Amino acid sequence: MLWLPPITMSLQPTLPACVIDTPLALSPYGLVTALRLAHTTRVWLSPTLWSIIEDQQFYLTHAAFVASLSDGQGSADMEASRARLAKIIEHWRKARDQLGLDMRERIFWPGEKTSEAVIPKGGDVNFIKRLDALSTQLDRKWQRGRQSGAEQVDILADCARDTIALAASLAEERPLVLTTRPADGAAPELGVYLNDSGIPCKHLDDLTSLRLLRNAIAPLLVTAGLVEIAAASGMRLAAVSLVTSGAPLLIDELVFDDAIEDEVMSTAPMGELAWDSSRNTETSLWDGAAAAWYELP
Repeated sequence: MLWLPPITMSLQPTLPACVIDTPLALSPYGLVTALRLAHTTRVWLSPTLWSIIEDQQFYLTHAAFVASLSDGQGSADMEASRARLAKIIEHWRKARDQLGLDMRERIFWPGEKTSEAVIPKGGDVNFIKRLDALSTQLDRKWQRGRQSGAEQVDILADCARDTIALAASLAEERPLVLTTRPADGAAPELGVYLNDSGIPCKHLDDLTSLRLLRNAIAPLLVTAGLVEIAAASGMRLAAVSLVTSGAPLLIDELVFDDAIEDEVMSTAPMGELAWDSSRNTETSLWDGAAAAWYELP
């Protein structure tokens, strides 16, 4: 009988793409976090971050948004909070222009147009369309969950929407969403947004699963120096993992339908198409979506 040596397999660990939540990016340590993480994994930044950078005067006038990013100091001194946030925004602008973020090997972000996006070469040509469709439908789910009967403007919700939609559009890469949780131990704001949108986001507290996930992510955090950043700053880092069906990868017809809908809505008489009309409630790309969050060591 022919003797055959035993078959062995060596599994090479694959780090997921990392999507940085916009409030974390706009924290005092957000920029250095992105730069350090880019040495070991592919970092994705939300398009909302660049909207804020390009139009900071508009965003800085929203007191609730500024207060939410004021390092726990609330709105007691709104002008000081605005000044701190404006400084962080300027650091991002300088980093893009002086450090060449758009030329970095592992830092990417979408844009309103393909020409404005920084995405991996040879990537999916439908990536921007997919992201737009996911973001639009997620916004509809959130607005419907608010039960207000009218569209609302909420900058923090916009940040969460684009972060979650970006993670969903990168589903093949098994993305990890890096965020923070409040100091009082409450769930991350992304988890609250998902639940408000009808997408269950559970706290992962199974010890076996947590150990496996943390063991896989710990080398990334240690190598990037995030452990000492979190310890020194008092940040409580958390991760959100999103699970979606295969629908987001197959969106050509839905994108086309949305384009027709937008055209119809732009030409329809005022009030003819209500927010909750049947043509304006398509959310099927998010059917079956679910998420889990867990604190990182």
